[in-house]
Amino acid sequence: MTRSSLQTEFVAGSAGHLHLTSWQANTSTTCTLFVPPFAEELNKSRRQIAVTAQALANRGQSAAVLDLFGTGDSEGDFSDALWDIWLSDIDRAFKVLEAKGCAVDSIVATRLGCLLACDAMRASNRSVRQTVFWQPVNSGYRHVSSFLRIAVASSLMRSGPRVSVDGLRESLARGSSLEVAGYSLSPALLKSIDSLSLTAVADQRVGRLHTLFVSRKQGAKPAVDETRIEDLAKRLGVRSVVLEIPGVPFWAASEVVTNDELTMATCQILID
Repeated sequence: MTRSSLQTEFVAGSAGHLHLTSWQANTSTTCTLFVPPFAEELNKSRRQIAVTAQALANRGQSAAVLDLFGTGDSEGDFSDALWDIWLSDIDRAFKVLEAKGCAVDSIVATRLGCLLACDAMRASNRSVRQTVFWQPVNSGYRHVSSFLRIAVASSLMRSGPRVSVDGLRESLARGSSLEVAGYSLSPALLKSIDSLSLTAVADQRVGRLHTLFVSRKQGAKPAVDETRIEDLAKRLGVRSVVLEIPGVPFWAASEVVTNDELTMATCQILID
């Protein structure tokens, strides 16, 4: 097992200081950057990400996790976050790690973070040797709608007027901010997410692509997103592997859980 050290720091971003956590393997000159999911899914995924980052470093591959502007320990409020700011944040992480002599050569992205990682590489004209998707989101529009359903469900449990996804979208279209599950959402951020799809923003910059889907039921018929990933890889002409990992959906579990098989599979992909 390789010796590794944990480092935390604040680095200047385009809109405020960003919190960067890195696990530095003393023999590594390359790094894996973890790109986080959206809103509450990040809180549920944070431990899974940290456990896997440390496991990589213990096996000789440095790893880093960035808190995007308005999230985690970084400056800013979530209500002030914009997609373009987050794109810039990812590019900033690349530059900071490069300056440390630890160039980013691989990415592990979770859920909406898969869209963000691909769009960020496209925007900054960067590429990596390989990318690992954890339960990727293909449609930004569907992801926003799913998030808004949390507010719909909440309205059903209290007295007062009921809300609908369409009604909430109409409010956003009028420029009104919304609060969902404790997150104040700007219309501009959700409009940007709405317009994106993984099959549109991903390109050959992802390098070799591995997609890991966590499923409670093994051997079930492939989900639509799994099929889309395979079609995407064929269109891009990149090497792609889709794997199914048993376990509960950690990004949406009622309690914080981790998946050892997901960690091990990710380490094997990136190191072996």
